[in-house]
Amino acid sequence: MNSDQRVFRLFVAAELGVQPRAALARLVSQLARLPARMKWVQPDAIHITLFFLGDVFAARVADLAPALDAAAVLAPPLRCTVCGLGAFGRLDSPRVIWAGIGEGAGALARLQRRVAAACEALGFPPEERAWTPHITIGRSRSSTGIRSVVEALEKHREDVFGESLISRIVLMRSTLRPEGPEYTILHASPLAAA
Repeated sequence: MNSDQRVFRLFVAAELGVQPRAALARLVSQLARLPARMKWVQPDAIHITLFFLGDVFAARVADLAPALDAAAVLAPPLRCTVCGLGAFGRLDSPRVIWAGIGEGAGALARLQRRVAAACEALGFPPEERAWTPHITIGRSRSSTGIRSVVEALEKHREDVFGESLISRIVLMRSTLRPEGPEYTILHASPLAAA
């Protein structure tokens, strides 16, 4: 197979700083002891997804890199506070467990809109749902033991996990493995004056 015909599963992300990533890793370690059937995110995989591109031919990376560079150079570096836990899905049966973004959420949303516009200009379809700033930390595999997760959400709803400086966006390749996805940075785009 020609290397340009390979297909990569891609997304654009903002990386978190050490402090909130470490705090979330500690929390995930605690939550993983609950009796729920959840797939918890590995500490080195914690990030903020800005735009999911899906399955993309490797040749398209050459188009994406300059488009992301152009979007990034328009946005200043930003600080955001990672705080609180929430869920997507019904509260009594959550599908996705996430940590939220407090201070800096507006600046992060503006960055996400720039990234989305750059990707959509290249023909990638817009996301089906409105984007909400969050960090996925777990996904439900079944409703078994889910009550323990709901109780943990209540307990940690107001927790603050730290502040992060976001100074670049990254184009990530996700390789799905039985133990969890493996992420590889294909391209990094620094934000303005970063």
